Amino acid sequence: MPFKNFIPPRRLLLGPGPSMVHPRVLHALSTPLLGHLDPAFLALMDDIQALLRFVFQTKNHFTIAVSGTGSAGMEASIVNIVEPGDAVIIGVNGLFGTRLATIVERCGGKAILVEAPWGQIIEPDAIEAALRRSGPIKAVAIVHAETSTGAWQPLEPIANLCRNHDTLFIVDAVTSLGGAPVEIDRWGIDVCYSATQKCLSCPPGLSPFTLSDRAMAAIRARRTPCQSWYLDMALIADYWAPLIRHSSLTNHGEFGFDSLHVLHQDCKHFLAPLIEELLLHLVEDDGWISRFIPLNFISPSEPIIGPTLLRIANDLVGCIQFTDFRFGLSAIGIAVRMVLKNQLPVGLLDRVVGRVSRNPQHPVKVGSCHGRRL
Repeated sequence: MPFKNFIPPRRLLLGPGPSMVHPRVLHALSTPLLGHLDPAFLALMDDIQALLRFVFQTKNHFTIAVSGTGSAGMEASIVNIVEPGDAVIIGVNGLFGTRLATIVERCGGKAILVEAPWGQIIEPDAIEAALRRSGPIKAVAIVHAETSTGAWQPLEPIANLCRNHDTLFIVDAVTSLGGAPVEIDRWGIDVCYSATQKCLSCPPGLSPFTLSDRAMAAIRARRTPCQSWYLDMALIADYWAPLIRHSSLTNHGEFGFDSLHVLHQDCKHFLAPLIEELLLHLVEDDGWISRFIPLNFISPSEPIIGPTLLRIANDLVGCIQFTDFRFGLSAIGIAVRMVLKNQLPVGLLDRVVGRVSRNPQHPVKVGSCHGRRL
């Protein structure tokens, strides 16, 4: 049976991930393969470890890229630390905090939830109260930038609490790494994982991962085997193979993180007024809204729940569409993916194009509006 070669259409990716990939990274994808024990490849791995330590702002010896998506990094962080019976405090203010709790329970651990309304941060006082009343705690796990809502969580106060209570601190930096400061050593984070397809602007499939000496000691002192053979960090050691990672990390090292953080903030400020014109309103920015998820925490001007939310989600796909752009939405903490095609007023579309893309390689085709409204 004959098959046609797949040629992906060009898209300007503006959602919560995947993000646009630098041509330098795309070129790395086309280079010849090397064997995993080739001396040139092993030297490359050493370079990548050094670059990852720079990205994470850490001197941790165990700093690698896990072969898998950010979800693999999340699972690796829990299955290596948590044993049956261990208590873990989980900050839950969105979808991914909930997922952390699920993995803890699947490992036989006890998930102690410290909850906040979706879109708000977890208060350090609430974590401290849970530490005081819950007895021995193996770890505290929290999401730095909750993709589903845009909440940007302060970490340093909670890290200090973990140190005071001799508790490991696990951080999900899937969305934040490369888009905002993530300072592993200065803040005292023990386990941190991220993903390549967000602010690091790589294709998906790798999860930057780092462990402190305290975390490695806890893994070596386990009473039971790690629940996952594939993600067992005691076995993985230095064996990993992220060639494409090198080019993107080199970009970050050359441009400097301060410049890249400012760039993400500028993008948010450019696009926010345009989104307001779509009859959607950004969640009020109380200082803890992500600068690097500019379109992922949008809510309608009026509260919506249940069937109304589903109807609006359905309408969004059919009503707000134009070719070659990809955005992401959250409404009451539920992420709604949109495929935007042929439905924005021409004037607004021109302003979006003018601010977002000057690149002739991303042509935008404007269609007629069919008069449908949210």
